[in-house]
Amino acid sequence: TNRYMFYLYRVSGVPASKLVMGVSFYGRTFRLNGPGTTTVNYPVDTVNYPGLYYNTQNDDICNRGTFYSENSYMYDIGLPAGADQRFALYKDIVNMLNGGYGWTEWFHSSAMAPGMYFNDGQVIGGWARELWISYDNPASLTAKTDFIIDKGMGGVMFWEISHDDANRTLV
Repeated sequence: TNRYMFYLYRVSGVPASKLVMGVSFYGRTFRLNGPGTTTVNYPVDTVNYPGLYYNTQNDDICNRGTFYSENSYMYDIGLPAGADQRFALYKDIVNMLNGGYGWTEWFHSSAMAPGMYFNDGQVIGGWARELWISYDNPASLTAKTDFIIDKGMGGVMFWEISHDDANRTLV
């Protein structure tokens, strides 16, 4: 997407030095729209599933802290209480990956982007518990930084520093 937008602006006559790439210190959450998938370019359920805390029993967003809810079954997936169900901060992503919550990380080599998924193989209420988060990590930020330098772009901006982990891994 960044590469496409860069070239779109360039063919429109915008100098590379006037373009700044934005990166996020958070991830976007999705529920995969089908069983057995954990990769990019797979349909996601955006109608019935706005984020990690969707409760199919009463069609309402749950305010249950670190738990993912399906038909009254509660699963601790590692997010802190009160978190926005559509996003996961990078510091929480690190905790989710390292805290034994069942998340698996992978890296898409052509997109130069990481992702992580939660799939414990169970189907509840007709839905597989397959959650997916896309985000930036040090490897993807390095690739984006290399692209910015190579193309002579004006720089990079990020949102936001408080979302980084305690080690300031992304900064």
